[in-house]
Amino acid sequence: MKAFVAKVLAALCVMTCVPSVATAATIQIGLLSFDGDASFNTFNVTNLTGPGALSPDFPIETLLAFTVTGLNVSVDGGGSFSIGPGAFTTDGSGNVNCTAAGDASTGDCNFAAYQVLGATLTGTLAPTAGLVGLPAGFLGIESAFTASLTPGCSQFLEAGCDAVIIEATLVADSAVPVPEPSTAVLVGLGTAALGVYRRRRNTRARGQRA
Repeated sequence: MKAFVAKVLAALCVMTCVPSVATAATIQIGLLSFDGDASFNTFNVTNLTGPGALSPDFPIETLLAFTVTGLNVSVDGGGSFSIGPGAFTTDGSGNVNCTAAGDASTGDCNFAAYQVLGATLTGTLAPTAGLVGLPAGFLGIESAFTASLTPGCSQFLEAGCDAVIIEATLVADSAVPVPEPSTAVLVGLGTAALGVYRRRRNTRARGQRA
């Protein structure tokens, strides 16, 4: 029995020394899409909060303001273009569109001349607290967001076909504790150890009575 207890204690020690990996919870807030026609292909953000909320998939009823900090686009041939925040405009519904009419090679929004392999949009959100529609156990969202769009319809992005959901990272309410994975494992391991110990003790007691 002493050897068994020693093994359990050693296992518990190992588990407490292994760092836990936390997975951040997210919530869907919008859509990054590749849009356009034969002469003008570009990227747009559809704001699916506030009046555009679509519960339960896009549940935030408070209108969020999207501020683009940058758009990095990879094109066939190994090139890439960086589009700055000045190329984007926001409409009355909170949608953000890349509207600068020039060619992407000049830092503007037109990608019609290129085969686009993918794009990554970065930006910030506001407000981050006091939001209506958050799931239970969360107080708000983080300000920064990133969305990456890759081809889904063919080898390259296709206007009117490719899009990706934009997600915000949720901020948990510290008053509602959520066990870390390592803690849950420790509890399970301890419970199993007690079960094995009781089973062995009962088996030994029955053998002695016999």
